[in-house]
Amino acid sequence: MNGETDLLTRIVLYTRTFQRDHVMVKFAMSPYERSITFNFADGTKAGSSEDWLARISGKISRIIYHPSPNLNNPEHIGFSNAERQFIVTIYNDDTVSYWFSRWEFNRLFKKWVITFTERVWENPPVEMSGFRNNIEDFKNVLYDIGILAKDLGFPDYARVFDRAYRLLTGEMTITDVRGRVKTGFDYSLLSGDAERMYWAADIADVFGGMGSWNDSPSCVADDTGRGEEFKNLSFELYVQSRNAIAYAVNHDDSKIH
Repeated sequence: MNGETDLLTRIVLYTRTFQRDHVMVKFAMSPYERSITFNFADGTKAGSSEDWLARISGKISRIIYHPSPNLNNPEHIGFSNAERQFIVTIYNDDTVSYWFSRWEFNRLFKKWVITFTERVWENPPVEMSGFRNNIEDFKNVLYDIGILAKDLGFPDYARVFDRAYRLLTGEMTITDVRGRVKTGFDYSLLSGDAERMYWAADIADVFGGMGSWNDSPSCVADDTGRGEEFKNLSFELYVQSRNAIAYAVNHDDSKIH
């Protein structure tokens, strides 16, 4: 999945793992991340993920990865700061806030500087309280878009979609995709459907700029009269993959207390 989505989900899993284990560990940053800072709504700052977690631990009842796929265009999400998605924190006094990120590239270090800013959410959406297991919808769109990719003459993309599909059906195992797991990060909260859905979404994240699913396949689809089908299936894949990630990292886990 793209770096912005990946970071949001890692921060949520990092926090939820702390809530389960009550042990503070160092946050495992990706090689392309230079620094992560947090601006609180009250004007104070935290200079790292560890400092941020220390500030909010004991004060929040829940943390959520909140995508807004219906408000985004998968043709644009390959660019930095182009996707509307948040971390949501629900405080013990029922105050709800959301954290949005801003990515800036540091040319000296050739890494990204990420800043999160908190805003109080006065009227949060109702659907934030529950995340449905959409594995069947996810499988269906992967199957359909795999056929489309093959018909358009892009067998490599067809194999990508088939790999994600077979991970969801159980024909492939998590061991088969272990190479995608970030070294040093604790993904132990993910299990069963949630684990398969998370990594299938990672595999099927084909959206971007030049050289991506949004590039040549889109042009061929238009040229062959299947442009509308391409747009519809691509958008459905994007929606189902983001919803799958949300279910995977947010679903209730009896191990957390």
